[in-house]
Amino acid sequence: MSEGIAIAERFRALVSATSDVIYRMSADWEIMHELDGRGFLKSSDRPVKDWRERNVHPLDIALVNSAISKALATKGVFELEHRVLRADGSTGWTASRAVPILDADGGIVEWFGAASDISQRKSALEHAERLQQMYETITSNTPDLIYVFALDYTFTYANRALLEMWGKTWDDAIGKSLLENGYEPWHAQMHEREIDAIIATGKPVRGEVSFPHATLGKRVYDYILMPVFDALGKVTAVSGTTRDVTEHRQQEREKLRLSHDLEILNGEVEAANKELVSSNEELIASQDLLGAALEKLNLSETKLRYMIANAPVAIALLVGRGMIIDTANAKILDLWGKNINVIGMPLIEALPELAGQLFPAILDNVFTSGETYTGNEVRSVLQGRELFVNFVYQPLLDKDGQVDSILVTATDITELVFSRQKVEQAESALRLAIEAADFGTWWINAETRKLVASDRLKELFGFLPSDTVTIPGLIAQIGEEHRKEVERHLEATIASGGHYDISYPVIGKRDKRLRWLRAVGNLKQDRSGEYMDFTGVIMDITDPYLSMKKVERAEESLRMAIDAAELGSFYITVRDKVFMPSAKLKELFGFHADEQMTYEATIGQIHEDYRQQVAQQVEYAIANGTRFDSEYPVVGFRDQKLRWLRGIGTVQLDNNGIDSYFTGVMHEITERKLDELRKNDFIGMVSHELKTPLTSLKGHVQLLRKTAEKGQNQRLMDSLDIAARQVDKMSRMINGFLNISRLESGKIVLDKSAFDLQDLIVEIVADMEHQQSSHRILYGQCRGITVFADKDKIGNVLSNLLSNAIKYSNDRSEVLLKCTIVGNMARVSVADQVQGLKPGDLKKVFERYYRVHGNSNISGFGIGLYLSAEIIERHGGKIWAESEFGKGSSFYFEIPLHHEAY
Repeated sequence: MSEGIAIAERFRALVSATSDVIYRMSADWEIMHELDGRGFLKSSDRPVKDWRERNVHPLDIALVNSAISKALATKGVFELEHRVLRADGSTGWTASRAVPILDADGGIVEWFGAASDISQRKSALEHAERLQQMYETITSNTPDLIYVFALDYTFTYANRALLEMWGKTWDDAIGKSLLENGYEPWHAQMHEREIDAIIATGKPVRGEVSFPHATLGKRVYDYILMPVFDALGKVTAVSGTTRDVTEHRQQEREKLRLSHDLEILNGEVEAANKELVSSNEELIASQDLLGAALEKLNLSETKLRYMIANAPVAIALLVGRGMIIDTANAKILDLWGKNINVIGMPLIEALPELAGQLFPAILDNVFTSGETYTGNEVRSVLQGRELFVNFVYQPLLDKDGQVDSILVTATDITELVFSRQKVEQAESALRLAIEAADFGTWWINAETRKLVASDRLKELFGFLPSDTVTIPGLIAQIGEEHRKEVERHLEATIASGGHYDISYPVIGKRDKRLRWLRAVGNLKQDRSGEYMDFTGVIMDITDPYLSMKKVERAEESLRMAIDAAELGSFYITVRDKVFMPSAKLKELFGFHADEQMTYEATIGQIHEDYRQQVAQQVEYAIANGTRFDSEYPVVGFRDQKLRWLRGIGTVQLDNNGIDSYFTGVMHEITERKLDELRKNDFIGMVSHELKTPLTSLKGHVQLLRKTAEKGQNQRLMDSLDIAARQVDKMSRMINGFLNISRLESGKIVLDKSAFDLQDLIVEIVADMEHQQSSHRILYGQCRGITVFADKDKIGNVLSNLLSNAIKYSNDRSEVLLKCTIVGNMARVSVADQVQGLKPGDLKKVFERYYRVHGNSNISGFGIGLYLSAEIIERHGGKIWAESEFGKGSSFYFEIPLHHEAY
């Protein structure tokens, strides 16, 4: 059998075994010997020269010839995908592969090849490219951030909005981790945990987070992460959508715009043209690959449609010049106020209210020009509703580069526009309020630091309205201790945004007046989103600030005093009798600090002998607004311990005088009370025991006086007169001790008369000098000063003051006694010049039984100054002391002059 016959037999065998087009070509490709078209191409059972015109698409003949020339030059395999003319005259696609048959010398005898019908695959790829174009258009034109994570947390996709936010290119960002793309560690770790959870559960994750934008500064974002599954339901990636919700959070906090799910499915249509092989198994594998590609394409299209349907932005696809609605998701149907019945209808027929609005003309221009149109805050009226939208009309091209459809993406910003209008109205109201409140205002350019200040602001800093002011010039008027803090706060706010609120003192530039000012402001964004304007108001808070500081100091002093004195405090509302005791007060009444103590329970712990009296005193003080001051014993609720307490309280007004409350303090005086009882017992006993010998002594003095008088012994008579006076004074002193109880009950009796103060002073000084010779008492003339008082009791006061001055000063020192008239009062002072009193002693020196510390060697009961104070106060006068420790003390008292003397 000849070689030609053998080749022909092999050709027929291959034709019978395969389903694809089989052909034989001459060595120079000029003659096609045989072609079994299999219904795809025109078959030929005889040699033909015009095979190119019969079978190759005119536009691809040059491409085929180029591939033939290359194969002839290299004696290699001819392999090409190109368009062909089908047997029915339509255009198809084929994948053709031919191999040369060589003779023994390496010359080409002929070419043997096979061609597969790949028209369906090519059509699918074109459709996939169109879908991919639509996919890219959607993700590129939406303001939302769209991205895809691989399972190792690296980015495999990021749309244009996300790249702009990062300030990166695709090559710089894709394949990088969260940290490498500038995420803070906490932010990266949070997303990695969420990705792990999605991989484990297959469920989406949604959240909200704040982080910095490359150009806009700190922003607030709402995000959702979705799992991407393969055909077996396994998570192969995680897609995400993030929406900037900063404006909504800032302008209308009560409304939260939530981003809905946007599943980003980056389906890849993998079309591989496998090498044409000479065996039937390889051809079948190629067909299987094509089937798989078509299946993936269908899945990709399904996922893309799902993505469009569930996208958080309104999306529609309008086909042809007539704008037929091919695709419309729920968002845009809701925006239009329509349902799915409009799909397949011309846009103007589905939405007749668009007639007369600008949208049809814009769409027609996009279709004819092929240029994208972007609209911002465009007003529309649909179904009687006023809407404001941002939208993009993106033309889509067919394979010949002609516009065949328009992709519409839109965002409803009606609420945002209305919110801004409300803000503008609020700003207008704010301007009126600023003028009414007499605030100063400022405007500062964040980049140039240019300052525009109102006349009122200049006035607050002590400038004239005609003066030109700068930021350094204003800061120079701020008190030095506050200046750096104000500068730091100002720069920090301009650099990073946030709220500016600070108070500080200034000294007026021209008027040198001290003012306390409060400045409040924030950074504003311009239309590009950049922070540019720092604006705010400034107000004069001098009076309220100084008042507040005074109140704060008083409150702090009161708290410190209460704590230091271990005082219990209470608060009773006058209106509803709500009782609020402190922990210390509960302790004084025998309650635990954490248990409730009512007003009734508090009164119930007071000893029954005092209970009714104290309750009446409290009610009287509340009803009449008088001071409450009472001492009484209580029995502890839990510890049953007897304590003596002193309570002091007054009625206070609150809420501009509308409400009132009764408040005060209590402290324990048990030890003092016990001391008083012991001392009173002692005084009573001593007074009783002294009266008998004192009465006897007085009788003997009188008897001796009569005897001396008979003997004309003047010196003895004088001495006995002095002794008689001292006995009388001692008697009066004993009566003074007994008068303590009378003072407590308010029954002390004053025997007032008019007398010359000079006479009393001369008498008292003479007695003091006769009793001692270690000190010299110096006093001036007090003639003409007549007072109306109890002479004996005022004498007791003078004696007590002079006695104390002598006892508490060194021997041979001088005691100074003065008297003057101050208004309608006579003032007497007694001063020593040596020891002096400590501040702590000075406060308590007039208290009953109080003795100065460190003077235990000096005799006394600690009642002299207490009785003196009581006597002076009951005369309607006042008594006080002044002292500098180590230098001496001065005691003063004032009593009323006799009314006929002035």
